[in-house]
Amino acid sequence: ERLLMKTKVVSSSVVKLYDEFGTLEVCDLDDNCFLIVNMEVRPEFRGQGHGKHMVKEAKKHCLLGDMMFASSEEGAVGFWEKIGEEMDIDKVPLAVKIAVKGFKHDKLKLFRV
Repeated sequence: ERLLMKTKVVSSSVVKLYDEFGTLEVCDLDDNCFLIVNMEVRPEFRGQGHGKHMVKEAKKHCLLGDMMFASSEEGAVGFWEKIGEEMDIDKVPLAVKIAVKGFKHDKLKLFRV
């Protein structure tokens, strides 16, 4: 069985989870909404379930709220479609809208995971 990921507090609102397979950063937007702001699985480990494991570990750190992810990279969208539910930008909490304000909204896809 795989070990738990290590954690590092990056700032008062961002926690980084990491192991030899990759990293994931979660931002606490308010008391019931979290946003995965960065996730990367090392290329040689992609397609082996490590990304799904990282999200599962991140959810353990965010037990009290919904976790949302914003993706503007076309290559990552397929991953999030498999493990999450796509959300309309008009139906997400205001904190998420503010957090993703700088993203290109014509390519933005949001997922609840």
